[in-house]
Amino acid sequence: MIFYKKTYFCRKNYSFCEKIKVILEIQLSDKMAKDKKEIKSTWTTGSLKIAFGLKEILENYPLLDKWIAVEIDEISVAERERLEVLRLRLLKNFRSWNEETLKMKFISPILELIDYDFEDFQTLFDTEIKGTVDGIDLKVITDFTVARAIDDVIQTPYFYFHEYKRKKNNTDDPIAQVLIPSLIATELNHDNQPIYGCHVIGEMWYFMLVNGREYAVAKGIDATDKKGLERIFLILKKVRTIIENFSKK
Repeated sequence: MIFYKKTYFCRKNYSFCEKIKVILEIQLSDKMAKDKKEIKSTWTTGSLKIAFGLKEILENYPLLDKWIAVEIDEISVAERERLEVLRLRLLKNFRSWNEETLKMKFISPILELIDYDFEDFQTLFDTEIKGTVDGIDLKVITDFTVARAIDDVIQTPYFYFHEYKRKKNNTDDPIAQVLIPSLIATELNHDNQPIYGCHVIGEMWYFMLVNGREYAVAKGIDATDKKGLERIFLILKKVRTIIENFSKK
């Protein structure tokens, strides 16, 4: 009877119920966004260094240098043409795009060109990864992950965590947001392999590598520059090659 009364009430007051529904959906969306932000804002680069004894290598780090060393002539004509379309799109809009628009209109099309989904590896977006490192519980929602996974459950995160950050009004710590899942992955994988990652701020891409308790961040690459974007693309392709080679061992 109570259910009937509620149903009858909504039929008689459809507009009112629709407004309530919209308000509840907005509140739920805001809560999810808030929860994600709270998870992301717990740690800073400095606090991670202190808690886990992390050491930043400022220059001349062979593992990172080898990864980002690429030859521009390895890009096909079709890839180069597609990259140029995306580069001009970014050049026109990067100052005004928010994080989601940057992701959908620029970053995602580049990742699709590479196709990280092969064998039992998957690409996962907005997926929580958690683990215990040195007795401390860590968790973070990664914007992009390549991992062995079943459905959306990460089993073995491999190599690559990707954070997207908008250029305007951003107060997050993007390096920390790559370090956290990298520490968790190192703990879960038990294979002594480095973790490869990247964070993006507007038009600038910063590749970084975490190896045990050491990490290094490469100098930013400007994606609005033609040669810069081609280099970014080749570095991303190299991640897939690294994963393929490791999976064969």
